[in-house]
Amino acid sequence: CPGVNANAVAEYVLTLMLSMTRELFDLGRTGATTFRTTRSLLNSKIGLIGMGHIGQRVAAMLKGLGVQDVYYYSRTRKPDVEEKLGISYLPMNDLLKISDIVSLHVSIEAGEKYFSKEQLALMNDGALLVNTSFEAALDLDALYSELASGRLRAAHDGAVNDERFKQLPLGVWFNSNSHTAFNTYEANKSASDMVTQSIINLLTIGRDQYQINY
Repeated sequence: CPGVNANAVAEYVLTLMLSMTRELFDLGRTGATTFRTTRSLLNSKIGLIGMGHIGQRVAAMLKGLGVQDVYYYSRTRKPDVEEKLGISYLPMNDLLKISDIVSLHVSIEAGEKYFSKEQLALMNDGALLVNTSFEAALDLDALYSELASGRLRAAHDGAVNDERFKQLPLGVWFNSNSHTAFNTYEANKSASDMVTQSIINLLTIGRDQYQINY
């Protein structure tokens, strides 16, 4: 079901960006801060790593909100997407150096510790890292060092079974209890409908556009 949960994940990415940028956890009942002037998402420089179905939906949502500075890195540059969405391509290292928020949208094929100590070191002081791809994409030891020092903040979709992270303030580190970004009623229904139609196509005409086994 290619792309069927892209909207759901993109929506969750936006939720994490807004919650952390507006310091929702520190300024709400989960924190002790009563007043603080925060940054605005609209005036942030946002870098997206990966420009597949989800990355494109995140970019479209950000531009729709009025974010001007949206950049992306992908192994394959996509000029048509750049023109359509009004975003700019940058090599990864350049993107990391200028972004206030970095959001990961890579597949598991990228490999473990894809985002490691070297990449984290290039990020600006105070920058936010959002990961809705897969846990192993992060070098957790390197990430913890950056978070514990107060230099970076991060938000992650999924449980992290590392006791060190449980001691970090929510305004510095947020993770969901399990993978939840993809899980909306609408996304699940769309996937069910798509699978049902594919089965009907295979049984009636013997082929389907999403068929992968021949």
